[in-house]
Amino acid sequence: MSTITISKDGSFGVHEGQRVSKYVISNASGLSLSVVEYGATVICVSAPDKDGICEEITLNYKSLDELVAKYGPHFGCLAGRYANRIKAGKFEIDGESFQLNLNNNGINHLHGGRFGFDTKVWSSRIVETDNEKGVEFVYLSPDGDELYPGTLEVTFSVMFSNIANEFTFSFGAKALDRPTVVNLTNHTYWNLSGDLRAKILDHTLHLSCDHYIPVTTPAAIPTGEIAPVRDTPFDFTTVKKLSEGILQIEGGGQQGIDHCFVVTTAFDESGTYRHNPALQKVDKKAFLRHIATVMDPVSGRCMTVHGTQPGVQVYTANFLSKDPAAHPFVQHNGMCLETNHFPDSPNNPNFPSTLLRPTDEPYFHQTVHTFSVV
Repeated sequence: MSTITISKDGSFGVHEGQRVSKYVISNASGLSLSVVEYGATVICVSAPDKDGICEEITLNYKSLDELVAKYGPHFGCLAGRYANRIKAGKFEIDGESFQLNLNNNGINHLHGGRFGFDTKVWSSRIVETDNEKGVEFVYLSPDGDELYPGTLEVTFSVMFSNIANEFTFSFGAKALDRPTVVNLTNHTYWNLSGDLRAKILDHTLHLSCDHYIPVTTPAAIPTGEIAPVRDTPFDFTTVKKLSEGILQIEGGGQQGIDHCFVVTTAFDESGTYRHNPALQKVDKKAFLRHIATVMDPVSGRCMTVHGTQPGVQVYTANFLSKDPAAHPFVQHNGMCLETNHFPDSPNNPNFPSTLLRPTDEPYFHQTVHTFSVV
């Protein structure tokens, strides 16, 4: 018997003539998640603390009007067609050049463009398997969508486990007619304290990442190097407070982290990225690796992240407001753990490829968030 409950509310709002529904998924342990069809956006996650008190642990806008009008932070959305940055919005496929929209300070392309997947109304349905229950979202991205080549069928699902206190994000894509580039992620901002007015400086972080991707300042474009974290503020291979990184690192011209870390176990001894999307679909544990563990020492909440991607963009909300009156949307009040491929991969042949052809096995990645208290 399933311990997962799902409710659907079809009155979240209307966007460009399309009705937008909201789903609330919850389990018997008090973990719950709300997600809407606009941008396949997670607008709330709640979890119990060490005393059993359930509180919201994500920064989000709560209305459709806010999601549409207050574009920028990408709270909880599905970022794509290419999450993260592409330098100057340019890349080539088979000798053909493509120029994307420059929505990142007019210099680079970010998170799929000004009207990326986070601004689309996705279709949805409730799905259930033997051990999971949740919601699947589908969007058909046409050829030329934000100037990307090719028609792309995209899926995103949020599935709660009947066995563990966790949910899984699954990202899928199939190129239907032309080669394209694909890099999908979820952009949720986490604050495990349950006090969304509090900064995350005392959260602890452990990353299974012994390298990171250095970037230029302030454009935050990779230099092409893959650098060791040892003896740098980027070293979270042992547990330490986020403040030890945030206060020593400049991310995109602001104090804090906005860097992609390389998942060590995603690569074999020769440096080849290990992933097989077909196998991952039939064996969930095939390529899942520990990526990160975050803990808030006051509430005792702990979130462990496993995934199949080669990298994780750690972003400590550097570009939220510095004005305390803007709470809870204030600098360093949340952090993102964006499991994805490396930024600007189409222009760095030494990075794992993000090219997807119609003849390729469809793109498929998973990220699992497991919750506990300590």
